[in-house]
Amino acid sequence: TTADGLSSDAVTALYEDTNGALWIGTDGGGLDLLIHGAWRVYTTKEGLPDNAVFSISGEKSGALWLGTHAGLARFADGRFTSYGVKEGLDDSYIKSTYIDRNGAVWIGTSSGGLSRFADGRFTTFTTRDGLSSNSVWSVFADSAGTLWAGTGDAGLNRFHDKKFTPYFEKQGLPSNQIFTMFEDREGSLWIGTKGGGLVRLRNGTFTTLSSREGL
Repeated sequence: TTADGLSSDAVTALYEDTNGALWIGTDGGGLDLLIHGAWRVYTTKEGLPDNAVFSISGEKSGALWLGTHAGLARFADGRFTSYGVKEGLDDSYIKSTYIDRNGAVWIGTSSGGLSRFADGRFTTFTTRDGLSSNSVWSVFADSAGTLWAGTGDAGLNRFHDKKFTPYFEKQGLPSNQIFTMFEDREGSLWIGTKGGGLVRLRNGTFTTLSSREGL
């Protein structure tokens, strides 16, 4: 907690880098680094766009990509580089980030859809392109390279061959609000929802684990 050196008790993101250091995003306290039992805090004073850090993703090089409430930031060699609406983002309120196998950074925004940053430029996908909602809370790519986008109000989207396929409650989701996703070693996609529990997508079938199953 803050009594131990944490900048804020509202922890919103965690990331362990290749050196075993733990990076901690907080809601209001900035970005915390915990390594060998010592703390360091990065805030807007050091160049962070905003002190609300809701996502952390890492490159193989060790650089970090941070999603904040005032845009995207890349942290490398002790310096922050910021990206916002002026640089091509449709919305600077970032909910999630993910780096795919090709090194492209995918960004889920509060109301500006799903953006991709590659080769120095942003490409944005919205409901005009088939996305079920412009509120994207989570982004994840599975081992096959298929991208998944979880929304805040309109279910899950599968993005493959430049086409979005949406999944809603009528397809088996217990909630249309998707917080987080993870693929296990068997290839199942696990989906954390708001209010609906934990969901496993395997071979096209959704299975829900809720408080009735012991969650």
